[in-house]
Amino acid sequence: MSPETTPSTSIFSIIPKIYWSSIGNLPILFIPLLIMKNRAAGFSSMDIWFAAAFLALGIARLLDARFFNPAAPKEIRKYFVMLTVISGGMLAAGHVAAAVMG
Repeated sequence: MSPETTPSTSIFSIIPKIYWSSIGNLPILFIPLLIMKNRAAGFSSMDIWFAAAFLALGIARLLDARFFNPAAPKEIRKYFVMLTVISGGMLAAGHVAAAVMG
C-alpha cells in the first residue's frame, strides 16, 4: 500500500507557493526598472540581486513541487523555461534601456 500524493494542508505549504507564484516575481519586475533608472548599462550589484531573485524563485518552485504540491516534471520544466526566458528578457531590456538613456 503506497501513500497517496495529496497536496499538504500545512500553513508552511502555502509559503513557497505564494512566493514563487506572486511575491517572488516582484524583484524580477522592479530590478530591471532600477537598472534603467540608475542607467547601469554594465554589470552592477543589481545584476547580482537579480540573479539571487531568479534562483530564489527556482528553489521555491522546486521545494513546492517536491514537498508540498507534487507537480509533473513537464510542468516544472515549463515553469523554468518561462522563468528563464521572461527574466532574461526583462534583464536585457533593462540594460538596453539604460545604455540608450545614458
